[in-house]
Amino acid sequence: MNNKPLQQFFRPLGMGLFVVISFVLGGLYGRPAATTAQQPQGGGGLIPRFMSLPAESATTLNGANYVLNGGGDLSGLALPGNQVIPRFAVGFTLPPDYAPGTDVVLRMTWGNSRYNAITCGFRMWVNGVSRFRADGPPYYPAPYAVFPNGLDEITLLAPDTSEQIRATTITIAGQDSLGNDLHQPGDVFSVLIARRADDVNDTCAGTLYVLGLDMTYEGLSSYLPMITKN
Repeated sequence: MNNKPLQQFFRPLGMGLFVVISFVLGGLYGRPAATTAQQPQGGGGLIPRFMSLPAESATTLNGANYVLNGGGDLSGLALPGNQVIPRFAVGFTLPPDYAPGTDVVLRMTWGNSRYNAITCGFRMWVNGVSRFRADGPPYYPAPYAVFPNGLDEITLLAPDTSEQIRATTITIAGQDSLGNDLHQPGDVFSVLIARRADDVNDTCAGTLYVLGLDMTYEGLSSYLPMITKN
């Protein structure tokens, strides 16, 4: 019996089936894998998020100013020791993915002057925190904004080597002492940070330079893509 007509019929059908199977397998095994940054992280559906706050945009008060020293000294927000309470204000808005009830952490990277090569202390103070919300009154959560020592004041120790870079943080609590959420997405913050140059614990004659500022918060992972293709 001659099966040539049947072979001619099934040959293109087999080729088509082979192409379909190859395409499916290629899609399963050749699909780009999600990178670490694209995968959900953190417990409870939360992921740490980061926001840079340019020091150049801060508002300076009481003798503080932004200086660009080039090779002469450090560049940044200068808080001199010959002023009573030099200070600066920095602001930010909580993004849409902020998880209500979680802490907000402001980090301040700082350095001591080239001309301050002795062991001494800079007395820093959370001079005030203001939070504003549309269709609501201002709120001042100063008692819930603290340095790593749990207080609104801290002495930052400068080493006996000039131009050493250090960092400290200010944590703005997301809840009050009763467990009530304090903040929500869209809240606007203004944080006033001062050097208590008049304090007995401020023993540095030179200038403290704030070199950079940033803010971290807990974001809802549901706002992030799980897998994306490059």
